Amino acid sequence: MKKTTVLKLLAVLLLSVCFVLTAVACGETSPYRVVKEITVFSAPTEPYVVGDTEIDLSQVVLLVTYTNKTSEKIRLDDTMIDGAEKSKFSVVGTHTVIVSYGGKEGYYQFEVVAAEETPDYLATFYSTGGTVVDSYYTSEIKAFSSPEREGYAFDGWYLDMQYTGSRIREPYALTKDTVFYAKWIDNRVCTVTFCEEVGHNREVIYQEKIHYGEKIDVNSFEYPAERVQNGKTFSYWDVTNGNANNVTVDLVVMARFIVDKCTIEVHYANTDGQTIQMRRDFEYQTEFSVGEGTMYVKPEKEGYTSRFVVYYNHAEDRDGAYEELPENNTIVLTEPYTTVKAVFTVLTYDVLIFNGKATQTEAGLKSGEIELERTYENASALRNFSVDWNTSFDFEEYTQEPNIAKPTTIVGYDALWCFVSSDKEGNEILYNGSGEIWNAEKQIFESPEERPEGETDSYWKLYD
Repeated sequence: MKKTTVLKLLAVLLLSVCFVLTAVACGETSPYRVVKEITVFSAPTEPYVVGDTEIDLSQVVLLVTYTNKTSEKIRLDDTMIDGAEKSKFSVVGTHTVIVSYGGKEGYYQFEVVAAEETPDYLATFYSTGGTVVDSYYTSEIKAFSSPEREGYAFDGWYLDMQYTGSRIREPYALTKDTVFYAKWIDNRVCTVTFCEEVGHNREVIYQEKIHYGEKIDVNSFEYPAERVQNGKTFSYWDVTNGNANNVTVDLVVMARFIVDKCTIEVHYANTDGQTIQMRRDFEYQTEFSVGEGTMYVKPEKEGYTSRFVVYYNHAEDRDGAYEELPENNTIVLTEPYTTVKAVFTVLTYDVLIFNGKATQTEAGLKSGEIELERTYENASALRNFSVDWNTSFDFEEYTQEPNIAKPTTIVGYDALWCFVSSDKEGNEILYNGSGEIWNAEKQIFESPEERPEGETDSYWKLYD
């Protein structure tokens, strides 16, 4: 029983070795199997085209049958066809080539046709602002030209102006006349300048760079605190050109202000010499001129000199403090209220006392050539005084010390005080103490034919 079992095991082992040897013999290089026949199992149905530089023979499948009744499928490759046979793929017609494998030959029949002529179509290129790309006829675009445009980056060709779909890739076969549109990426930059008018100059406050077509919120920029000035309040930023919501040009943005108002009141003389009043509002720092060369003439008053002065914020009603008008007669308005008025200064006259010398000659007395001196018996008692226009004075109050109320006495002559003045023409006029006027022709003092209103023989006025 045991002997039978051992024999069975030996038989199984022998069969296993034979199976392994048979399997190894299935390979091409195996010396245990021989190719009996080669046939074409499957091949492409489309003919080959003359001029096709990339013929794919691997699409042909061969069925190889071996003498041991086994078979396998393999793909055709260049090593199975010699050079002369390969040339048939470049000749129009139906051909058969010899296929060699494992020492056996088989046959592969195929058809070669001429390449069809592809018609040319018109390719037109719209560079949409870029350099010109010429149109031409072709059946296929192997490489597209790239136009240039200042401030832009070229982003390819598209089949419509809205750039829908995908960018055209190359090579591109044309099936009809076709128009291509250039797409651009905008790299342009615009400058936004924030300015302020200062006098006749424009000063730059900020400068910002912004991409073309973007927006800028100008109101987000604050007016610098260090530029704030009295007399005006920043109001808003004014875009003077372009559109801040779609910036396509360099923008200039100006600072705009609410200017404080200043009131000026001028009291001046009209053409009739009457004093009238003008009051107007002007912007802060407006220059305002009065006096000569303007309609604002200072008022005049007899017996007085006049000049314009400036009161600020009703000072004339408070403490009366004023400032002199500048030499150019121009005021720069910076205060809320400015008043220009004339102030009058009364004309003042000096009164000098001269006494006659005691040593007068007879000839001099008779001719009126009287010698005078500013002195009395006391040489240190010289004195003069001043009186205002249109006022009176009592000479007795101004006599010298020692008090000599009488002029120098000369024997044979009457002596009296007289007052020397002049009229508007510069003619000398002599008055005596009674206000009589010396008549040179008559050599006497006499009362004037008519005195001004308010004067009497004992009360008269000095005008000049």
